[in-house]
Amino acid sequence: MKRKNNKFFNMIVFLTTNVLLFTTLQPTIIFATESSIMSSTIESSEIETDTTDSSELNSSTMESNESETTIITSDELEEDNEKSNESETITVDPSENESRTTESDATDITESGVTESSATESSVTESSTTESAEPETTTTDEIQKDIMDSSEFESNTSDAENYSDEKIFSVEENREYTIELMERESNQQMNTFSRMMSLPVSTTFINNIAPYAVEVANKYGLFPSVMIAQAALESGWGTSSLASSPNNNLFGVKGTYNGKFVSMPTREWDKTNGWYTIYQNFRKYPSFLESLSDYAKKLKNGLTYQTDNYSGTWRANATNYKTAAAGLVKPVAKYSYATDPTYVKKLTDLIETYDLAKYDRYPNVTYETHFQTSGWLKSKSNGITSGSTSNKKRLEAIKINVAGFENLGIKYSSHVQNEGWTNWVSNGVTSGSMGKYQRLEAIKIQLTGTQASAFDVYYRVNVDGDGWLGWTKNGNISGTVDFRKKINAIQISVLPKGSSAPGSTANAYKLKPATINYSTHVQSTGWQKKVSSGNTSGTTGKEKRLEAIKISKSDSKYSGSIQYKSHVEYNGWQGWTENGDLSGTTGKSRRLEAIQIRLTGELSEKFDIYYRVHSQSYGWLGWAKNGNSAGSQGKSKRMEAIQIKLVQKGGKAPGSTANSFIK
Repeated sequence: MKRKNNKFFNMIVFLTTNVLLFTTLQPTIIFATESSIMSSTIESSEIETDTTDSSELNSSTMESNESETTIITSDELEEDNEKSNESETITVDPSENESRTTESDATDITESGVTESSATESSVTESSTTESAEPETTTTDEIQKDIMDSSEFESNTSDAENYSDEKIFSVEENREYTIELMERESNQQMNTFSRMMSLPVSTTFINNIAPYAVEVANKYGLFPSVMIAQAALESGWGTSSLASSPNNNLFGVKGTYNGKFVSMPTREWDKTNGWYTIYQNFRKYPSFLESLSDYAKKLKNGLTYQTDNYSGTWRANATNYKTAAAGLVKPVAKYSYATDPTYVKKLTDLIETYDLAKYDRYPNVTYETHFQTSGWLKSKSNGITSGSTSNKKRLEAIKINVAGFENLGIKYSSHVQNEGWTNWVSNGVTSGSMGKYQRLEAIKIQLTGTQASAFDVYYRVNVDGDGWLGWTKNGNISGTVDFRKKINAIQISVLPKGSSAPGSTANAYKLKPATINYSTHVQSTGWQKKVSSGNTSGTTGKEKRLEAIKISKSDSKYSGSIQYKSHVEYNGWQGWTENGDLSGTTGKSRRLEAIQIRLTGELSEKFDIYYRVHSQSYGWLGWAKNGNSAGSQGKSKRMEAIQIKLVQKGGKAPGSTANSFIK
C-alpha cells in the first residue's frame, strides 16, 4: 500500500513539474479569432443606434475592430521633418540591437550629410504628406546630442528609471520571436497540447490583417505579401503591447495620429552614450488599416531628401515579392529600412513559409452599403462584413468597385422590394433604392473585362430569419426571392480562378419552389386525385399496380418543363412525354415497373427533381433524381405508389438515396 501511495505521489510531482515547465518555456497561447468574428466586432461598433450619422459610424468602425488582435513594432521607418493635417510630427524608433547597430553603422555619413546607420532607423521626424525639397543635413549623432542636452531628455530618463515593471519596447525582440515561431511551426515542433488549445498565433495574425493589407497594397501599388510579412516581423505576430488594441501600431511609428499617442519606454542608441532607455510617444491608430496606410504612404512618398528611396518596392518597378523586399534596403534603396543584413531573407522566408504570395494575386474589391436609418456605411473590402448580423435592419442599396488589375471591372444587379431585379450597373454606381424604405432581397455580381476570366467573385448575404446563406459566385443569385425577407449584411471576395470558396456553398439562394402536381391511374380504381410536394399518389398494402401517370407544374413562374417516361410490362421503356401528358397505359391491365423524371430550361437550373416508388415486395425504394431510374427492371415487380418533390438546386435529398433502382 505504501508503494502504491509513493507511485501516486511521484506521478503528481511529475505532472506538476511538466506543467510548470510548459508554462515557463512555451510562448503565450493566444486563442485565435477568425476574420469573420473580427468582422462581427466591427459591425457591432459601426452600427450603434438607429439615428447615428453614417459619418459617426465610419469613424468608430475600425477602432473596436481589432479588440481581439495584437501586433508589435519593427525597425523604425526613417522619419522626415514635415507637417501634416492628418497627424502630428512623429519620430521613428532607432535600431534596437547591438548586433545589428554597430559603431560603424552609426558613423556612415552619406553625401547628403545624413548618418547612414539606417536612415529609417534614426530618430528623425516624419510627416505623412508634405515633403521638403531640401536634403536633410542633420546627422543622427547631432540629433542624439540635442536630445541628450535637452531638459526633456533629463525628465524622460529620470522617468525611465521607474520602468522596471513595464515592458520595454524592443523591435529586435519582436523580430526574434517572429522568426523563432516561424521555424518552430515550419519544423512542426509545436507540441500537441499547444495545437489543441489554440490556432497558431501566426494564423490568427494573417487572417486578421490580410484583408486590410490587400486593400492598402492595391490602393498604393505595393505587394500585400511584403506588407504582411513586414508587419509580422516588426510586431512579433502582433503580440506586442504597442501593436495590440487599442494602440494598433504595427511598425513602431513615433509621434501622434490625430492627436492620439501612447507613451512607453524604448531603448535608444547613440555613438557617445551607447544604449539608454527613454520614454517615447508612439502613434495610436484606430485600427490596423490606418497603421498599414501610414506605412504604405512612407513607401510611396519616400524620405524628405530622397522621395523615391523605396521605389524598388512598388509594383511598377518590382516583378515579384522578392525584388520588392530587396527594394527596402541597399543597394536598391539609398537608405536602408533596416541595417539587419538578413532582413530581406527574413521577409522572403515568412512569405514562402506561410504562402503569403497568394495575396499578391488578389484584386481589391470594395463595397459600401446603404443601411436603414444609418445611411451609407464605411467602405469594406475583401470579405469583411458590410451591414449588421445583430442589428436586424435592412440593406437598401449597394456600390461595388474592384481595383488592382487593369482591364478588370465589376457589375451587379439587386432584387428590390416591390420592384424586382434592377438593371445591371458597374464600378461604383448605386444599385437599389434610397429614401423609399425598400429592402434589398437578393443580388447578382459578375466580373467584367479581359481579366475577368482569371478570377472568381464570391459573395454571400445574411438574410433575416435565415442567417448567413452559402457562398455563390460569378453572376449567380445570392439571397431570397418571393419570401419578403431583407438582406442584413453582405460579404464579397475576389479570388484567383479555381480557388476554393471562402466557405460553404450550400443554400446560397433561397427561392420558392414551383408546384409539381401528379396523378396516377391505379388498378381497378382509375385516376387518383392530383397531389403535390412529395405526397403519395397510389396505394400501399393493397397489392394494386400503377398503370399510368401524369405530371405537370401548376404555375409558369419558371420557364422549362417536366419530362418523364415509364417502363411498362411487356412494352419496356416508352418515349419521353411532358407537362401533363399520359405515360403508361390504361385499359390494358399492364403494370408500371419503373420511371424516369427530369427538368428542362430554367426549372433545371434552379431545382433538382427527386422521386421514389413503392415497389412490389420491396416497399419504398430510395430517392432518385434528375432523369435517373426509380423502381425495378427485369424483376416483374409492379409500382404501387410514387412520391415526387422539387428541391432547390444542390439541396439535400428528401431522404435516403440508396437502392432507388433494382435491376
